[in-house]
Amino acid sequence: MTNYIAVMQVDGQTVTKYQPFETKLEADAHIEAFSDRFPSAFVIAHTGTVTKYHIVDPIAKTITLDAVLQNQDAITETAKAEIARLENTISERRKREAMLGNAEAIAEIQGVEDLIDIERAKL
Repeated sequence: MTNYIAVMQVDGQTVTKYQPFETKLEADAHIEAFSDRFPSAFVIAHTGTVTKYHIVDPIAKTITLDAVLQNQDAITETAKAEIARLENTISERRKREAMLGNAEAIAEIQGVEDLIDIERAKL
């Protein structure tokens, strides 16, 4: 289990290079070994992995989760999956029937298109 992260390199507020460790002693030793290449490296207590949703403050030497961005990405991915699912509900046969003027097929396709519009608004 990862308890400490040696943050080796930061670009703005994004961690670009890190190494997880079980103990602070191991993390500190790693930083010491690479202090010539990464003079701004530091150790933080952190369980798990660092993702694109983590914001680092190299001055305070802290790392926090950007839950707003993480939630927005989850909403976006869910909406994209629902759009793909909805698009697959219309068969080629139903499309041909709508092109030939079948009112039921036209209404069904329009209903699906309306649902797709709702999902697209989430993107």
